[in-house]
Amino acid sequence: MNVFISWSGENTASHRIALALRDWLPCVINSLAPFVSTEDIQKGERGLARIEEQLKDSGFGIICVTKENYKAPWLLFEAGALSSNPGRVPVVPFLFGLEPSDLTGSPLLQFQAAVYSGKESIKALIQSLNDKCADRRVPDSVLNRSFEMCYSSFETLLLSIDSKIEIIESEPSEGGDKTQAILEEILNITRTTQRALSGKGITLSEFSRKSFAHSYEFEVEFEVDNGRTRTVRIGIHHETLLSDVLDEIYFRLDDKVEAFTYLVHWILQEKDSGRQLVVSDVKHYILAHTLFREDSVWEIKFLDTPYVPTIDANRRWYRK
Repeated sequence: MNVFISWSGENTASHRIALALRDWLPCVINSLAPFVSTEDIQKGERGLARIEEQLKDSGFGIICVTKENYKAPWLLFEAGALSSNPGRVPVVPFLFGLEPSDLTGSPLLQFQAAVYSGKESIKALIQSLNDKCADRRVPDSVLNRSFEMCYSSFETLLLSIDSKIEIIESEPSEGGDKTQAILEEILNITRTTQRALSGKGITLSEFSRKSFAHSYEFEVEFEVDNGRTRTVRIGIHHETLLSDVLDEIYFRLDDKVEAFTYLVHWILQEKDSGRQLVVSDVKHYILAHTLFREDSVWEIKFLDTPYVPTIDANRRWYRK
């Protein structure tokens, strides 16, 4: 079984925990194939494409969370991508030097966390992994012996990791951190969708399963030269990416919008909520069904100036 191990911050405690888990887990359960991006992407491979493939194909996700990275946007993005997998992949935040109460206000709080507190907490994680191995599940008696033989080496690695790294809040660089802006927008979209669906008695996971179960359409409106509104319907299926949606709009409306001009000349805005879709650089890796609800209506808004992410004191992103 493929196991996606998420971390944030190279050479941090989170990264070292991820590497320790990668090397140790197959020693206990031989059928596990852990993936850590710094170690398992070959030179010459497209890094983001490889990560996307692993997010889709993994049967279990472990999120290495420490005091220094529990708010990291990329960590939250990978957790969200794993949880939206149609195979209902278990996502377990591995808390090192943290308690679940420390995650108050974080999207990670929705997942059942494993808190590192010694041998028993690691054994519970191993048992959860073994239970997901299906026909390759190791008998409990064999698992117990294997765990007892291998645990001391793993404990030594964890004890050598200093999780008490001071967190320094850095000032945003001029113009903002573009990647962070994009990832925070993804999280805002996810939370907005969850709130909207919860009012209808539908959970986000149920919405994801329904979206994967069938194809559907949503509408895109824009104003033509004579003041009339034109509407086109865009189809979505379980493998449609955000980039596919934008390409379809380019193709259908090439007299109005040009390829590669999204967020430069125009932007999509949901008609009901007024929410603008500002995802850009990672559009090739986001499934469209997580953004566009069935029968929703979006408007094309033409821009006078290109979209620029900016930051305020509350760390929320807006247009200038």
